[in-house]
Amino acid sequence: MLQCLSPRDLNINKFRFTQRTWVHDLAAQVHTGDIVLFSSKHSASYITKFFTQSGWDHIGIVVKPSASQVFLLEWGGGLFVCPFVERLMEYYECDGRLITLRQLQLKRNRTRTEDQIEEFVDMLLRSGLGSNAAIPFKEVLKAAKRQNSTKEMDGSDAVVDNLEELFCSKTIAVCYKAAGLVAPNRDASLFLPKHFSIDYDKFVDLQNGASLGPEIDISFEPKQIRRFTVALLALANPLDRKKKRAAEAIQGAARRWQARTELKKLRKKSTSAAAGPAPCVTPLPHHTGQERRALLRDMSRYDGERQRPPLAQHYGTYGGALPEDSTKV
Repeated sequence: MLQCLSPRDLNINKFRFTQRTWVHDLAAQVHTGDIVLFSSKHSASYITKFFTQSGWDHIGIVVKPSASQVFLLEWGGGLFVCPFVERLMEYYECDGRLITLRQLQLKRNRTRTEDQIEEFVDMLLRSGLGSNAAIPFKEVLKAAKRQNSTKEMDGSDAVVDNLEELFCSKTIAVCYKAAGLVAPNRDASLFLPKHFSIDYDKFVDLQNGASLGPEIDISFEPKQIRRFTVALLALANPLDRKKKRAAEAIQGAARRWQARTELKKLRKKSTSAAAGPAPCVTPLPHHTGQERRALLRDMSRYDGERQRPPLAQHYGTYGGALPEDSTKV
């Protein structure tokens, strides 16, 4: 039966046209707020795919506090932060069948929106929220029952989400709500991984002119094969080599400009802090970019005392293990 539930037979069109990008090129391409959809091949993932009638069973969000530091935030029996490319490589080698990137596109205030997402993630990690080891089964069951309903989008009252208990797609929804990208009247617990795929953009209904870009499949070919392919294509078209060198020069200049801009922001913050405390404009506790980066680095380190959970456990149904009494529901 499990063989019949291939993710490409569950609403992932194998003939769909998508862009492709190499995993080792991602760090320079992504921004805070971009999402990564996962289609797994371990047995537990098929339960999610069956009940949601989708090939996507897990989702994570990119957190990029600086040009050189990129992390993936995901829920799987608790909130976890991992180095971005390292996590994707590990996941693909062990459990990944298809991994797809969707980039957050903003018409204005990108820096402000990214700061809001990073501050909210910082608050979640410092407060220990979303540390539930098992999925909130009642919330997930409710989301599965209403997965194709849009009635809750018509409500006028703001919904206060329970941050004590999270699951993978709910984590993305609350991060987007904190940045004003999802309407306050939306219930974050009703979002499933598939709702962030391109087929459900109307369900997500991002606000303030924001949108999610096209699905970009991530390729994982070894570096040697990649170099050989690129070199072969370059020999076939010398003009591309000139374009590539020009692009590298432009990217280098952009990275230097970004680093200078970040340095100016840090200096400005330190100057304003010395002048006196600024009025509070957000209910979230404020930490500097340096403090947020330090927390993400610490949270992404795993050793003998603090071990990363096994992938089979990490990516159970809806990104975590079912509670023991779930069969009684």
